[in-house]
Amino acid sequence: MKVKLQKNGITEQSSPVSLRSCTHRFEHEEDISSAAIMASRAIPDSQVPSDNEDMQSDEDGLWPRSAIREFLQEYKIMKIDHLQGDNLSERHWLQLCTKLNSGSRVYTAKQLKNKRDLLRKIFKKEQAKKGRTGEGASNWEWYDAMYEIMHSTPSLNGIPNASDNGECHNIPTGGERNSTDSPPMMDLNHTPPGSDPRVQNPSVPNGSTVGRRSRTIERLVNRNDPDDVETGEPSVIATPGIQGQAVRKGGRSPVSKSIKLVANAMNTFTEAFVESKKRKSDSDDRRTKLLEDLFALKRREMFPDDP
Repeated sequence: MKVKLQKNGITEQSSPVSLRSCTHRFEHEEDISSAAIMASRAIPDSQVPSDNEDMQSDEDGLWPRSAIREFLQEYKIMKIDHLQGDNLSERHWLQLCTKLNSGSRVYTAKQLKNKRDLLRKIFKKEQAKKGRTGEGASNWEWYDAMYEIMHSTPSLNGIPNASDNGECHNIPTGGERNSTDSPPMMDLNHTPPGSDPRVQNPSVPNGSTVGRRSRTIERLVNRNDPDDVETGEPSVIATPGIQGQAVRKGGRSPVSKSIKLVANAMNTFTEAFVESKKRKSDSDDRRTKLLEDLFALKRREMFPDDP
């Protein structure tokens, strides 16, 4: 069957196959036009569900606002106050579950971790948005609480009797210290009586190897000992941010202190070594004398006539 088509006043004949192809082409063009119209109708940003709206729908179910507020409070206490900023272990998450579970609400450790991750994700997005737009405060309800958790640092103990307000505080002496003050610190530069490495040990022989090593260490200590030049008395100096802190001026360096400790240990070892050698020598002498007496006794028994 042939169909006559009139185009520009000219009558043309078309076969059924060509008619079907034209119809298919027209339908395809209509589909493209419909897709273009739908794409032009973009959804406004205000209608796109955000993480905050997902958060709102989540709160209405398993996580009401009161539960989230309590979770953030307990999480902050556990992480900042108890763990000094460290990560929570499985035992700590179970403790949080015990504190949060009440009546109709029962949470598992996995649910608490997922909630923590979701809150952290939203907080980072809010921070990034503030950085791009330059806005002052965030409209997210839990921004301030998450900011305290993410940016809090554990409290550090300050230096005793030190302050940064410009006032000088006197350090109490031994007679003025009360029961609340910290115990006095041991003076590392104090030398016990009789352990001065600069005094030669009379029990060490001058020609022995141990004595030569001990005297070499003593010379090193004397060369690095700053007490020959300065008294090493403590003095108060101006330190930025710390006023009234007593600092030792001209004291021994850590190297000289270490050398002195090694010298004291070497002296102690030398004394013990010399004493051991002396005891061994005495024991050998007694043993030799005993053998000589025993040999003389046997000789007299065997040769009684021998003078």
